[in-house]
Amino acid sequence: DSCPRAYYYRYEEGIERADKVSSQALIYGSLFHEFLEKHHRNLPYEKTVVTDDTLDKQMFIMLNEQIHAYIKNRPKEKFKFLMVEQPFSGKFVDPKTGRKTAFTLSGIIDGLVVSSEGEYWLWENKTTSRADQAYIDRIYIDRQTHIYKKKVEELFKKELNGQQIVGVLYN
Repeated sequence: DSCPRAYYYRYEEGIERADKVSSQALIYGSLFHEFLEKHHRNLPYEKTVVTDDTLDKQMFIMLNEQIHAYIKNRPKEKFKFLMVEQPFSGKFVDPKTGRKTAFTLSGIIDGLVVSSEGEYWLWENKTTSRADQAYIDRIYIDRQTHIYKKKVEELFKKELNGQQIVGVLYN
């Protein structure tokens, strides 16, 4: 901390820079995603217990309760997971010309599943403290899932057997 003002805020006022402080909600969501990845890869449940010390005690208890409730109450899915937490990267393609652009899209899809009817779906895990109507309305116009759908169809044609992704399932 060679900057006197940064020193003052950090050590005198106890204020951390926003980019250096991890939000409890983000940590919670990341850990629940980690559990879901293990769960959908069919790892033994006892290996999915969270033992992370970055959450405060109340959030830690809540997360473990949510994990155990998910395991106990979740009906057996009628989907086969083809991919779980699959990273991808590829150039954007201009829809008008069909040419690749200079822009690269990278991301991680939570899952790609096939239903018992043979339909392919993106699987999207969401954690939120407020699943109100406004949140649900925003899901329908979420650009991320529309972009991911197109990119996954482009990059994983073989896995999709030439079919398109029907839509997005929110978990």
